[in-house]
Amino acid sequence: MHDHDVSSQSKSERGEYIALNEDESTEDLESPVPRRRGILSVSFFTNPLVYAPLAIVFAGAIVFFWMTRTGYQYKYTDCGVTPDEARARGCVFEPMQRAWIPPECYFSEPGEDYDTFQDRQWYMDPKMTIDADVEKLEAGEVSVAYTRYWHDEHCTYLLRKLALAVSMGKKMINSKALDIEHSNHCALAIAERLASSYNVSFVETDRSFTESHLGFEWCLPLKTAVGPDKAVPVYPKGSEKN
Repeated sequence: MHDHDVSSQSKSERGEYIALNEDESTEDLESPVPRRRGILSVSFFTNPLVYAPLAIVFAGAIVFFWMTRTGYQYKYTDCGVTPDEARARGCVFEPMQRAWIPPECYFSEPGEDYDTFQDRQWYMDPKMTIDADVEKLEAGEVSVAYTRYWHDEHCTYLLRKLALAVSMGKKMINSKALDIEHSNHCALAIAERLASSYNVSFVETDRSFTESHLGFEWCLPLKTAVGPDKAVPVYPKGSEKN
């Protein structure tokens, strides 16, 4: 396991001007301003080909300003790249992810159902001959560690984590739990192992192990359009619900 504008030109910008007839003069104008400065007539602004793009650009500018200036953005703490940095910034180490999580998107559930560093042996080498220090594992201090039969449990833990976040109405969740590539990898890996587990010889000779790298995750918005109470079923005509 290895564990982050369209704009439109106005007519004046295209160099289009309203030409004067040769016998016309600007001497009788009350304002000394040249005539070409008044070329943007009422018809210019009432032309849909002009005002529609301008309206879209204007509305987009308002939305952009609102999102960037009014606190609409989801902010989270950068946990850094070392355990000391993460700890100093208030990030929380989550054992079943073997990762430091920003406080803004951390929640303990369902971690209480697991005791990952006590229910199996962890090692410091891929040959699994050097025992890992459990206290350092629990403190999130070990960069790389090895164990057996942890990968699938880690995967299902993250699936539970994501479902709980939606159920609890969380605004953000850590990047690993919302990583679609990681979810696909987990689903395929678990399916492959389940298929192999029916083979007795595979079970007896399986020597696979998990290489777990310490992670430093970030937060991602967990967007939910409406609450579950807003989802209303539609029944076929003639059914008992109608």
